[in-house]
Amino acid sequence: MKQNVQSVYDILANYADENAAMSAAVGTDVDVNFAQLIQDVDDVSRYILAQGLKEDALVAVLMEPNYLHTVFILALDRLGMASLSYTFPPETLMQQQWWLDTDVQYIFSSKEAPANHKGQWVRVNDFPRVKGDCVLPVDRKQDRIVRLMCSSGTTGIPKPIALTRENVMHRARNLLYFSPEEGKDSCFVGMPYDTAGGYNMMLSVLMYGCELVLWGHDENFLKVMLNHRPSHMLLTPLTLRNIAVYGAEHNIRLDFVKLCLSGGMIFDARLQDPIRAVFGNSVVNAYGSSEAWGVAGGFVHEHNYTPYMIGALCDGTQVQIVDEDHIELPRGEIGIVRIKTEFTIDGYFDGKNEDYFRDGYFYPGDVGKLDEQNRLSVLGRVDNVINIDGQKILPEPIEEELTNLPEIEDAVLFQAPTKKGFRVCAAVVLSGDESQHSPDYHNAMIEKIQGHLGRLCPQRIFFVSALPRNAMGKVMRRELAHSLVTA
Repeated sequence: MKQNVQSVYDILANYADENAAMSAAVGTDVDVNFAQLIQDVDDVSRYILAQGLKEDALVAVLMEPNYLHTVFILALDRLGMASLSYTFPPETLMQQQWWLDTDVQYIFSSKEAPANHKGQWVRVNDFPRVKGDCVLPVDRKQDRIVRLMCSSGTTGIPKPIALTRENVMHRARNLLYFSPEEGKDSCFVGMPYDTAGGYNMMLSVLMYGCELVLWGHDENFLKVMLNHRPSHMLLTPLTLRNIAVYGAEHNIRLDFVKLCLSGGMIFDARLQDPIRAVFGNSVVNAYGSSEAWGVAGGFVHEHNYTPYMIGALCDGTQVQIVDEDHIELPRGEIGIVRIKTEFTIDGYFDGKNEDYFRDGYFYPGDVGKLDEQNRLSVLGRVDNVINIDGQKILPEPIEEELTNLPEIEDAVLFQAPTKKGFRVCAAVVLSGDESQHSPDYHNAMIEKIQGHLGRLCPQRIFFVSALPRNAMGKVMRRELAHSLVTA
């Protein structure tokens, strides 16, 4: 990858000039070389300009992370416009405050416009073709904002993050453990484009001159993977878990994968054996954030079943474990994680920085520790700490104890306000069809949970068919508290 070019488009166009027939993207009904990719970006760029949009415009792309979505992102970047991606139903986006506060001028979507939408809504299902001989501009300003995304909002309100071209390209060139072979390797990006990981991995794959493997959400994942056999993968933790468990049970091996990156949740050490059975020793669990990018990571097979282990810090990354007064703690002690990288943003797009940025560090809201080998472990979230009998406890170890029971598939603890004050609650997913479980069975399970957890047992237990999760697979505890706790 050339280091002296000034835009993503420059890199792709230069590569297409020298390797026109090299495959750029494959998938169901998609087989595109780099020459065609550049032509498609040019056509969509003309289409965008025909809408009257100018540089610095903020444009939303609301569709699955398919080829059309990919080309729209590349075209908007090339024109000096900021793109914002969203892959879930538009109605859920329209309800979020950060979206309401953002000046989105144009929306390209594969969906019908909801009644309460803002900005100019254009439905795009087919590939737009606008021909012309005019010279299309290529914006190369390094301080231009070309990407807007939001934090996950797992325990708080999602916060908008603006990235400049310089930051975007720097991140794409410095993906943790990712150094594919130009023109030979391929990569499946299994995180949505509205995540920092999914967006930057897509850019990095193409900037390295490699093949992007695309997958529709209604397609059989394993069938697509076995057909295209990507050498690299980026998976959400939930997808990694599902593939590892299913693959181990059905003797499926993805041994053609050189590197599988995942991250965004606390790693469950119990998955180490099924992961090795399916992927071998190719899986890396990473830790980072949209605000600061990659922080730490390590190969799963090297963790030796150590709970909550992430791995070694990335080069140039500073991590401190501090107390509530921001005083650094000795190695091995548990405290609040704060991080500083060369990619860290200065603050949120809306200026509501509160206590997230301090003394040059970003506070992601995690609880963790560093060992003597400078390896990071993340134990949970500061906002998730629960109070049981006056003792502050992280919920993750209790959740792990719950899922050790054979009748329980998934569980999460949260603290919620009720008419009787704050109560520690649990949402539990039982094995089998929840609609078929009787009240007597629920009562029996409550007694079993109480006996298993003792004094650590939640005060209220709810049985649900599934836990609400965001794009990364993280459980949305605030949503659970709002929807379940009514009295």
